Amino acid sequence: MRVFMSLINCYRLVSILLTTIAVLGFATPKAQASLLVASNATNSVLEYDEITGAFIKTFISSGSGGLKEPLDLTFGPDGNLYVVSRATDSILKYNGTTGEFINAFVQSGSGGLKNPIDLDFGSDGNLYVSNSGLNGGFGEPAPINNSANNVLKYNGTTGEFINAFVPSGGGGLKIPTGMRFGKDGNLYVNSRDTNSVLVYDKTTGNLIKTIIPSNNGEVDVPTGLTFGEDGTLYVSSLNTHSVLKNDGTMGTFLNTFVFPGSGGLIAPIGLAFGKDGNLYIMGLKRQIKIKSSIIVKE
Repeated sequence: MRVFMSLINCYRLVSILLTTIAVLGFATPKAQASLLVASNATNSVLEYDEITGAFIKTFISSGSGGLKEPLDLTFGPDGNLYVVSRATDSILKYNGTTGEFINAFVQSGSGGLKNPIDLDFGSDGNLYVSNSGLNGGFGEPAPINNSANNVLKYNGTTGEFINAFVPSGGGGLKIPTGMRFGKDGNLYVNSRDTNSVLVYDKTTGNLIKTIIPSNNGEVDVPTGLTFGEDGTLYVSSLNTHSVLKNDGTMGTFLNTFVFPGSGGLIAPIGLAFGKDGNLYIMGLKRQIKIKSSIIVKE
């Protein structure tokens, strides 16, 4: 954990989201892929060309709507962009086309929200947020008697708090970081301080299984996670500077998909597959693109 915290102190966090932006002016617009990057250091969201990596524009301007230390971001069922504003303990909503601020979708501290890290919409249309409860930055140690340390559920239309979908410490959870709903509809959550990945029932929030167990010898501080088109699970391991591949069902380790430091990767925190079938990895110091055998269908 010492390496983890020192890296966090040295570099600012950023997160990635691969999105499809329609080229206007056509009845049936052609899809043009671009990369949206949450820039923690500048309190903004930047847009880059997925193919060349060239900067396109500032999609969300610095501090818009009170944005401060953005982490994860995702598009909702309504086509708008939802961004974790970590330092304000809130989720902010922006126009998915223009980047204009709409509202504070989840108000500061709603439902006990404290130091949120990741978010995802479920098949029920509601919003789920990993709620770390940390007192400081992403690399801070877990506070004593952490009353958060859970996954919170909000109405996907109004942003109203519904419940603690995964209660504090549920299933052995300790500091939730990256999370995604799998093809089975269940919620997969990284547990930072146990170096494990837990799977929760999509309806009840009860623990189903631990797909990557603690002290597995493979993951050292799990940060981001994502699924390939075939349901394969990819997890970024921050302290080993690598990305690991798991079958996503039985918990079988398949391989080290991205080897430690490959391409200059340091401390990977964000993962996303692009429309080109490649895996994009955001590290604390450098973003790289890895060729994948998985084809992402248009």
